[in-house]
Amino acid sequence: MLLPHLTLVVSPLLALMQDQLAFLQRHGISAGSIDSAQSRDDAADVMARAKSGELEDPDGVRGAAEE
Repeated sequence: MLLPHLTLVVSPLLALMQDQLAFLQRHGISAGSIDSAQSRDDAADVMARAKSGELEDPDGVRGAAEE
C-alpha cells in the first residue's frame, strides 16, 4: 500500500537507496533522490520536480542519504 502523500526516505546506505529508487521507477512510481553521488544539476532537478508537485502525487517518493 502506498501512502497518499509525498514520502521522504532517509537512508545511510547510498547503494540500497539507489536500488530502491530504480525499483520504484521501473514500476512507474514517481521517485527521486538527492545524494552525494549526484551532480548539482541532478539534485536541482529533483528539487524542481518536488517543488512542481511531480513528487507529491500519491505515488511520489523522495529519498535522501545522510552522507
